[in-house]
Amino acid sequence: MISKFIRNAREVEVDGVSDGKDVLIGAIIEHIEDAGIHSGDATMSIPAQTLSARVETDIEDYTNRSPGNFKSMGLSTSSTSLKTAKLTLLNAT
Repeated sequence: MISKFIRNAREVEVDGVSDGKDVLIGAIIEHIEDAGIHSGDATMSIPAQTLSARVETDIEDYTNRSPGNFKSMGLSTSSTSLKTAKLTLLNAT
């Protein structure tokens, strides 16, 4: 995954469920290690410990726009990297 090349970035995952229009966010999960550690091997925190309210709001906004952009319904997870307040989508399923 490209995230291993993003130095000094934090990875954040969002788990949710969508009816194709609205999203119910179950958790915003903050990785403790820098981006690039596989989710199965990473140490994570729920709730996120170091994200600002602004970053959490941005993540929620991006997540809520995803069903319309991807035409998705059901369970979803997305991963973003966060570096100096800039979010980058790594993957969404």
